[in-house]
Amino acid sequence: MTIEEFTQLEECEQIEICHDHGPYIGDRYEGTVRIQLYAIGDFYAENFTDEIYFKGVKAFKSLDRLEPYLELIDLNDL
Repeated sequence: MTIEEFTQLEECEQIEICHDHGPYIGDRYEGTVRIQLYAIGDFYAENFTDEIYFKGVKAFKSLDRLEPYLELIDLNDL
């Protein structure tokens, strides 16, 4: 699946693809919003949820968008 095909899907289908087919990479928080990162083929998708509601999905290819996740990796155990 391409990023273009993914972004044309309904959000509920995007979430299903993330959960069923995309390896879960990790999560981070911006305030009370939880952002879960998935790898989908040659792009990434972030699922945004707050304490109660789903907020949206963003798909991207830019490796710069992965930087916030790199800060969460503990290299001491490697």
